[in-house]
Amino acid sequence: MNLSISDSDSETSYNVKCSECAYKALIQENLTIDMKESKVLKFRSKAEKKTIGLCGELKEAYVKVQHAIEQKKKTKRRIPRKAERILDAPELVDDYYLSLVDWSDKDKVAVCLGHSLYLWDSKTGNSDQLLTHDKENAWNLLTAVAWSPNGTDVAIGCADRSIEIWDAEVMRCKAVFGLNSHEARISALAWNFRESNILTSGSRDAKLFHHDIRAYEKPFATLYEHTQEVCGLKWSLEGMQLASGGNDNSLCIWDIGSSRPRFTKQNFHQAAVKALAWCPWKSNLLATGGGTADKSIKFWDSLTGECLKSYQTESQVCSMLFNPMEKELVTAHGFMENSINVWRYPTMEVVAELKGHKSRVLCMAMSPDGTTIVSGSADETLRFWRLNAEVKVVQKAVKTKKEVFGFSKTEIR
Repeated sequence: MNLSISDSDSETSYNVKCSECAYKALIQENLTIDMKESKVLKFRSKAEKKTIGLCGELKEAYVKVQHAIEQKKKTKRRIPRKAERILDAPELVDDYYLSLVDWSDKDKVAVCLGHSLYLWDSKTGNSDQLLTHDKENAWNLLTAVAWSPNGTDVAIGCADRSIEIWDAEVMRCKAVFGLNSHEARISALAWNFRESNILTSGSRDAKLFHHDIRAYEKPFATLYEHTQEVCGLKWSLEGMQLASGGNDNSLCIWDIGSSRPRFTKQNFHQAAVKALAWCPWKSNLLATGGGTADKSIKFWDSLTGECLKSYQTESQVCSMLFNPMEKELVTAHGFMENSINVWRYPTMEVVAELKGHKSRVLCMAMSPDGTTIVSGSADETLRFWRLNAEVKVVQKAVKTKKEVFGFSKTEIR
């Protein structure tokens, strides 16, 4: 009787051990985990602590999968090399220092063509002439345009040093000012996105003025630092800093409310600094581009004044902007390429080179939905380039036995 019980116990013990071995082997095979040590709360040496455990391996595998997915997404994205639309723009002035095109939040493109300003509606494809000046008077030439944050008011700079504010909805001039402040043509205009009533103007007289469009008599602040024409002007997206570039090869960063620049960078660029762009995902990152004698792109920390990186483009940089949907910088070039380049940031790898303009690309603007850019060139054409796909949001429908409530798909432009 005793012998029988012993044999049975031995067999059971043997089966249990086999099952454990098989289980460990299966786990090791599928998860590649060392199962030799199965003790719980076992003290380990420093060398053993470096060994990646289950959580570490799973995390590492997850990171690899996510990286593969991102790479797959990148390979799927294709930027068309041809413009999807071309519009004639007769009398678009071939002047590097002017800002002649802008795109509003109401999806309208404003373009200065000689003595007239035209509005093109991207939704309907219709164009309207907002204003026109006497073509016999050279002082009536339009030299700058900028949409207000509300997408309704448009500011227009003129060669006679005046600034006109028009309501594009009712096609009416609201105010004219600047004649008693600037002493030469208006080269650049920039609205503050935080304080939507503040408009800043830059001129060939090398001065900057802050205007409150509710009080047209005179500007409420004057900024002196540049020694030649101010041709580049951009407020940061938060509205706390202003970047200005001039024909004196200098870059200035101004804090809101200050009459002196936070810093001035002279001769870092070897030509005029017109192209300016604030980064949408990093508020203190500013990109600048230099003219024909410089041909470089530089990145700055707007808080410290440090030049973070510099790249040569082998072509005049006329305009630039950041792609809000990708970590990319888009630059428009003049001599000698006359192209638009899309750069991946921060590696500055060329993602796409868009060619089609027959002369230098003077200015660019981004659509409010972030999918398209418009470029204005000295070849007297506007070209529209598709950079990103439209964002589509799929909403879940509430299903019942009889009908479906809600929408199955909503497109956001």
